[in-house]
Amino acid sequence: MERDYRQYIRKVSRITVLTAILVLNEAGEVLLQQRPGGDIWGLPMGKLNPSESLEEAARRELWEETALTAKDIRLMHMFSGPNFKRVHENGDEEFMVIALYEAKGLHSELAPKAHANGALRFYVTDQLPDFAPLSELLMKEICDILPKL
Repeated sequence: MERDYRQYIRKVSRITVLTAILVLNEAGEVLLQQRPGGDIWGLPMGKLNPSESLEEAARRELWEETALTAKDIRLMHMFSGPNFKRVHENGDEEFMVIALYEAKGLHSELAPKAHANGALRFYVTDQLPDFAPLSELLMKEICDILPKL
């Protein structure tokens, strides 16, 4: 019988670096991806791999999640801090650092690959669907900074 000895030791805090990709169409609508298992949506997003730059991770996640490639991709904003903390059921803390990139000059059709995590759809920013918790926080922040950019 296997035991989880982590219950007897101190909880772990770790930092997770993510990239999120903002894709806007000509009408200013934002591309969202349906998450598996429900009607929950979010930005294309994923973790940074070892030895990968943030820009490389953003380009990879854009391709993996949407089958899109971008001619231009630029860092828009960095998010971190207490609002971007997740506490797991076992008490471990995860502090997220998220690099938001904007993708422009898309090269491929909007057709998800077979293993992509669900439907893709453009939404008007004042008529957004239900979000995964992290994406909800991100979209609130993005809607606050978009008019300033």
